[in-house]
Amino acid sequence: MIALALLLVLQPPIERRQALTPGAGVKIFMPAGRVHLVGWDKDTLAVRGTVARGSTFYYGAYHGGVKVSVDPDSGSATLDVFVPRSSIVSIKAVTADIDATDVSGWFYGVSSRIHLAGTVRNLEAESISGDVTIAVTAPWVRARTGQGRLTVGGQADDVSATSINGAIDVTTGQLTRARVSTVNGNVRFAGDPGTQGLVDIDDYAGPVDLTLGAHMGGQCDITTVFGEIVSEIPSVRPVAGTSGRGQTLALSIGRGTAHITVRTFKGGVRVRGP
Repeated sequence: MIALALLLVLQPPIERRQALTPGAGVKIFMPAGRVHLVGWDKDTLAVRGTVARGSTFYYGAYHGGVKVSVDPDSGSATLDVFVPRSSIVSIKAVTADIDATDVSGWFYGVSSRIHLAGTVRNLEAESISGDVTIAVTAPWVRARTGQGRLTVGGQADDVSATSINGAIDVTTGQLTRARVSTVNGNVRFAGDPGTQGLVDIDDYAGPVDLTLGAHMGGQCDITTVFGEIVSEIPSVRPVAGTSGRGQTLALSIGRGTAHITVRTFKGGVRVRGP
């Protein structure tokens, strides 16, 4: 009975292949369901999966690029897409979950959960209300959420992580530059800028939990307008702001020119040692 039910809701399995030139573009639109992308060493794109009965699957391809989409008015799909590592992927979804490994490009969703891993050349990801989890090795990473939780780890030189109400958790190592910004979200930063990296953290109303990196050498400056600063480093204590409100804290750690700047309006800040 289960097999019969699956036959009634699914079309015959999809399988497409296309040889691609290096650097070819791959565009995907998935309204609902799930898409799993894998970067591989072959020069061929392969698409496999199933589409709900009544849905329309579109596929157009030539050696310079591929477009894959599912009719947004007719159900969901489950696709596995294998792309050459040199390809640049642009994927847009509504509720479909996106999971990618070793794939470079742009990943967008409305309420999609996005999970990205592996080694990539560049990466940009955004979900309005879904969670975004990134654990890649990359030169630069740009990630945004509206309500969802944003988690950025791995190894990246340049990171930008922003949200409106979503929490942000950054543990990226080997940072040269990082910008973390949210309106009401909680921020936990445990990334490591080493001895030369620059980090800017801005939070309007949410709390900031800052853990200094084990390899950091440089300066840390923290300022709040109304929020309280709590230092778990015994030798360092915050002082009242120059205007009589808020607090400031400045500390040096190790040797180097790295600089972490934290600014909040209403949110409090907790700073922890390595």
